Amino acid sequence: MRPRWMLVSPILYRGRRCSDKSRRSFIPPVHPMANLSFHVSALCEYQQAILWYQERSIVAARRFVAEVDAVLESIITQPDRFAFYEAPFREASLRRFPFHVIYRMERCGSVLVVAVAHASREPGYWMTSS
Repeated sequence: MRPRWMLVSPILYRGRRCSDKSRRSFIPPVHPMANLSFHVSALCEYQQAILWYQERSIVAARRFVAEVDAVLESIITQPDRFAFYEAPFREASLRRFPFHVIYRMERCGSVLVVAVAHASREPGYWMTSS
């Protein structure tokens, strides 16, 4: 199964690659959806979590990435779906992993992920960096 997200700088774009492997062009999504971007500290947390799972099990790391991808897709398609953590921040929990994706809607309609927080961390620790 191919991932539906491609990491380009600190921003994740949804889309698909061309079938021709020699061409590395990016085809944008067909349906208009909210743009998704990561705060620098959120991207760092996400990458650290992936590395932590990779050290223990490649399968667990793949499942973690797939779960985060599913949550990010839900956020992009329906940003108002998840409950407010503390206005204007919303929280989407992962089902199989003890992590929460904390995000906020920007005025332009885009989504900014401010934290990929482990459930055992102090609540609201990420508010100082956002």
